[in-house]
Amino acid sequence: MRILGTVLAFMLVASPAAAWTPHHPVGYVKRVAGTVTVERAGIDKPVRVGDAIYEGDAYETGSGSGMGCTLIDGTRLTTGENSTFSIDRYQFDNEEERFEFVTRLWEGTYEFVSGLMNKVSPGATQIVTPTGTIRPDGTRFVIRVAGDSPPVRRRVRRG
Repeated sequence: MRILGTVLAFMLVASPAAAWTPHHPVGYVKRVAGTVTVERAGIDKPVRVGDAIYEGDAYETGSGSGMGCTLIDGTRLTTGENSTFSIDRYQFDNEEERFEFVTRLWEGTYEFVSGLMNKVSPGATQIVTPTGTIRPDGTRFVIRVAGDSPPVRRRVRRG
């Protein structure tokens, strides 16, 4: 029994699934149309309704595709076809009073509907694009970042 426990523990630590799921989800996928992929910890995976969203995730939608998600503070994000975006940083902690949301839109269309984050900590949200940074204080808007070529996967850089 002791050997079985050791083997199971090793399999859990060594398996790719264990390495690619961070601790706490920051939201959940509510809608997927067409082909949408997420890159998490260097692994690409198709996105499905109900999937958890984590800090550091990078998403890409294909032609005729899109996705919608809701973060834990109620913020809603919707992307259209040929979009590439990432969730770089997300903290929504009432007890510690830490609020920060940094997302990048590399290319495509992105609809933002603010949740509690902007109400309890105005200015805590940043939407970074190739040409500038938006700090929304409104409740809803749409951004379009045009590209000269088909979408290119951008890796999330931490640090």
